Amino acid sequence: MGGEVDTLLGTRHDGTLPGRSTRGGCALTLGAFPEAAVDSFAIEIKSGTSPTLPAQLEACSCLKAGWKVAVVLSCGRGTNRMQQAVQVLQAAHPEAAIIGGLATGDWLLRAHEHKVKVLRHGIVGLLFRGNVPLTALVCKAADTTMRLQHARREVEGEGKALLGGLMFTCTARDAAADAQGFATVFPTTPLAGMPCNGEVGPRVNATAPASSSRDATQPVRATGAGGATLQGFTAVYGLFAAPVRTREVCSVFYQDVGAAYAEKRAQPEIVAISAAATAAAAHRAAMLKDTEEEGDDDDDDDDEESDDDAMMDYGSEEEEEGYESYYDDDDGEEDEEGEEEGGMITIS
Repeated sequence: MGGEVDTLLGTRHDGTLPGRSTRGGCALTLGAFPEAAVDSFAIEIKSGTSPTLPAQLEACSCLKAGWKVAVVLSCGRGTNRMQQAVQVLQAAHPEAAIIGGLATGDWLLRAHEHKVKVLRHGIVGLLFRGNVPLTALVCKAADTTMRLQHARREVEGEGKALLGGLMFTCTARDAAADAQGFATVFPTTPLAGMPCNGEVGPRVNATAPASSSRDATQPVRATGAGGATLQGFTAVYGLFAAPVRTREVCSVFYQDVGAAYAEKRAQPEIVAISAAATAAAAHRAAMLKDTEEEGDDDDDDDDEESDDDAMMDYGSEEEEEGYESYYDDDDGEEDEEGEEEGGMITIS
């Protein structure tokens, strides 16, 4: 989902900001969340009579239980319906983080099932459920660095790292400064953002720390979810934070490996597989023995046919000349220069 904007902000691959881009630029954010499910919707707001917005959201499966994150944009006549859409979504999902804004351009798009739908009047959005590591930060003051630093302490205090961010900032603010504040606090972290004619995010917490002199360990949080509304002169950040994976160093001794191996071999399914393999090997040996005995009887009747001819057809004489056997004598002794080949057994 996306749309046209008057001004576009985004980071390079190394996290640095290239500066402000006017119409004609493009920013694309890609994310992979293996433990999450995602869906999208596009609601066209037509003039005259049309289905109610709650009914349209219901038809798009937006009100089904389980959605934890919503990113929404609107344009045209959709701007007049955005507050209602946010209220309906938040009422259906009270704990969800809802962010977004009113796009400054003339169109929105939704790409779904190899089709792209363009709207000039409507609302588009992304919905996530499952393990979705997004929380929202809303900055009301002009200086965003202090609240972004508070958010960073929260993220790191929870043993997490920031994967990337989205930004929706008011057109009356300095969008470049809001983006630079993010890049300063979270260097080399991807960010895509745009100025909006109204921003969607949780209501600003009036009791949040207003200066660096306040104790950052107090229970008041800078980030959160729920209570989303359409507001103005704010910078709304969507922060994708995930737990940092760590690997502890440990010593593994021979007796530990031996005990684990013995424990594994005692499992019923392993015992069953071993028994099946033993039975298959015994059956195969018996079949080979019967074949050898039959081969001895055939040799008495036909001395010209060899065991090798009975087992394999090497093809033409030219191919026979190019074939090198690993065995030189009749007893099957391995040639000193030969190499032992591997083999496979299939158990059905």
